[in-house]
Amino acid sequence: MSAPVADATTVVVALAAAPHFAHALDVHMVDRANGILADLLRAAGAGGFVDADIILQLAARRRFTGLIEQLAAEVVERIGGPHKFFALLNLSTTPSDWNGFIR
Repeated sequence: MSAPVADATTVVVALAAAPHFAHALDVHMVDRANGILADLLRAAGAGGFVDADIILQLAARRRFTGLIEQLAAEVVERIGGPHKFFALLNLSTTPSDWNGFIR
């Protein structure tokens, strides 16, 4: 796995894990992570990704194994690769008022 794909895959897994470590995170951070992950999974779904529920279930069970990594890599691929993934991540994490949009 190339470094950009590995980095993007790590982001997907970290976002999926965030709600399950809520004791260590501010509630707003968890809500934000959920929203960003939802944006990414929607985009991957538009590209044909159908296993979003499995990623969420594995994270809920704290099963950070090769399967969740494989599925996260597929999320990146279904979005269109690491460059499109990080472009979407940038858009998803940029405050709406900076873009002139209201979310």
